[in-house]
Amino acid sequence: MTKEEKNVNKQCLELEASLAAAKSTLQPASIKKALDDLILFHQAQNGFDKCALYCKEVLAFFQAAGQENELASKYVFIGTCYIRQSDYQNAEANYNIALDIYKETGNEFGLAEVYINIGRIYRELGQFEKGLTLLTNALEIYEKHTKELDKEENLRARHSYCSALEVTGIIYSQLSQFEKAQDYLHRNLKIRKKLGDSPGIMQALINLGVSYSECDPEKTLSLYLEAREYLGANDSVIFKIALINNIGGCYENAGDFIPALEQYHEALQLAEDNQIVKYTPKIHKHIGTVYYKQGLFDLALEKLLLSLELSTKDNARLDMLHCYGALCDVYTAKHEFETALNYQRKVTELKDAMFNEELVEKLSSLQKKYDETSVRLAEVQKQNSLVTEALKKAIKMSFVGVSQSIRQVHELAMTAALHSNTNVLITGESGVGKEIIARLIHFAGPERRGLFVDVNCSSIPESLAESEFFGHTKGAFTGAMHDKAGFLEEANNGTLFLDEIADTPQLLQAKFLRVLETRQVKRLGSNKAIKVDFRLISATNKDISELIQNSGFRADLLYRINTLEIHIPPLRDRKEDIEPILEHYLQEFARIMKKNVPRYDNSLLNYLYSYDFPGNVREFKNMIEKAMILLKGNVLTKDDFTVCLAPVIDSVPTKHSSSTPTMEEMGKQMILDALQAAEGNHTKAAKVLGISYSTFKRKLKAINQIPN
Repeated sequence: MTKEEKNVNKQCLELEASLAAAKSTLQPASIKKALDDLILFHQAQNGFDKCALYCKEVLAFFQAAGQENELASKYVFIGTCYIRQSDYQNAEANYNIALDIYKETGNEFGLAEVYINIGRIYRELGQFEKGLTLLTNALEIYEKHTKELDKEENLRARHSYCSALEVTGIIYSQLSQFEKAQDYLHRNLKIRKKLGDSPGIMQALINLGVSYSECDPEKTLSLYLEAREYLGANDSVIFKIALINNIGGCYENAGDFIPALEQYHEALQLAEDNQIVKYTPKIHKHIGTVYYKQGLFDLALEKLLLSLELSTKDNARLDMLHCYGALCDVYTAKHEFETALNYQRKVTELKDAMFNEELVEKLSSLQKKYDETSVRLAEVQKQNSLVTEALKKAIKMSFVGVSQSIRQVHELAMTAALHSNTNVLITGESGVGKEIIARLIHFAGPERRGLFVDVNCSSIPESLAESEFFGHTKGAFTGAMHDKAGFLEEANNGTLFLDEIADTPQLLQAKFLRVLETRQVKRLGSNKAIKVDFRLISATNKDISELIQNSGFRADLLYRINTLEIHIPPLRDRKEDIEPILEHYLQEFARIMKKNVPRYDNSLLNYLYSYDFPGNVREFKNMIEKAMILLKGNVLTKDDFTVCLAPVIDSVPTKHSSSTPTMEEMGKQMILDALQAAEGNHTKAAKVLGISYSTFKRKLKAINQIPN
């Protein structure tokens, strides 16, 4: 123990002794003062768990005195202590208590402060819409009381107003809505400068720099350099390291490698001098990357291997992943292809391991998005699930299977996720899970950015298609009351998922092809070109090659969209996935319906194996849900599934109506029912069943019932 540590420990013991003595006197004022002293002490030591503990004892004094606003402020402080421990659940609970108190007392500035704090939590959790709603509430309060904000006694409220502007701007920046972000961040900077708040000015300049990084790198660099002028001796060392590292990143991206190395080396020296070891592997990797770009491969290898060694020692898997990728690039440049391939394998293996072990990490501030966040979320692998629990939450869906064919689909999706510039075409019948794969590719990437914008091309009227995709300006056409970004802009820095792309109108296909070539869009009513950068994932249940032959789909667009094609086989061709899917959804619906998970036997499985599942996994899921709703006991039988399908098959009696029909017979009857409902029109019948036309024709041929 160092001398300084001994002094800190001694001071802590003295303060605890003072508290014990005060409690023995039973004098409230003495007890409160001793508690306040301990809170301040632990706050200075970043001991926020102890801060929260002692602050909870203080609450009783304010309750007894009826000091409601002071009581609410203490709940806010406790919530902030939990935030510093990344305990968002307890933080929000304490903030909500404060919110209720402020509502009762009518303290609007107090309400606004709590809205901001809860908004921060939602931002950390990636729930941006909820966060923006609360921040908007806060901003409305402040902007309603602008005159009061100028009063000296409301200085804290002015700083909170700046925080609301800043966090709102950061969220819009994360959503790649940079113009909105810059508006809020510039307003924040203006007020910070008026207040003379140097730390706040520096933070505002950095956040502004991030918002310009995609469209104006030179502006970003100038803002970072201006922020550096505000660095003071008392500022956080970690903050200094992050800022200097970011400046190095700007120089590196601009191809100015010498100043980039100077900044990186300075950041590294600061980290080493202050023993902030968790950041040194990242900076070594950045330096190695610059050497690689300079063609100094041996120096690059030295730095990258050191970064890998330090990352491995700390089990920093995301850093290890980046090192493996960089080493693969260096060895490829050196024409040492066997070694390069070995590192590429390590990338794939580690990526799989990270997902299998439920390790989901956000990039730290040193990973060039400069937001100091916690590394969170792990655990619990479902035996038959090919995606992790955290990834399921991100994609809001499950992907289950054990068959070789579905594992190959998963492997291709993971490969696509690693290559963010690759356009992907997903093919397969309706209900096989094409959207799940699209979401998996987006959310499984090592550097997940921007929104996942999903568009069903068949649901957009041709007359509105251009406006929906490209956006429009105010007055561009009747009813255009304001400017509107289209799907292509919304997907900037993210993923655009076009479902049923085969139904895209031909005129729109030509314009869309142009966007893929130029990476620019023009809104209706404007000649201004807007740069866009998105990954395109397309999906269809139709045979596009047949459409091309019939002049329905442009061949040149097809070549653009299917850099990588992933075909998802129908459920009937992978029978081994039926039981895992059954088990998965039985557990899910049992949890939702608060029932026990039922048992089942081989007779039910054989019954399911004999069925063709024209609606694939989507149909199977619906069958399981209906069976669980109607289930009375704890044993699931084939009769429960017969009941599920009864409304479909009862409309037309068959020669087997007196006995339990087989799955094959029920499938056949569904085809016949659909034909009858569609009055013999094959296309309409396919839509009734929710399957593709080609699938319908194949099934129709199989039962030898082709009516005129």
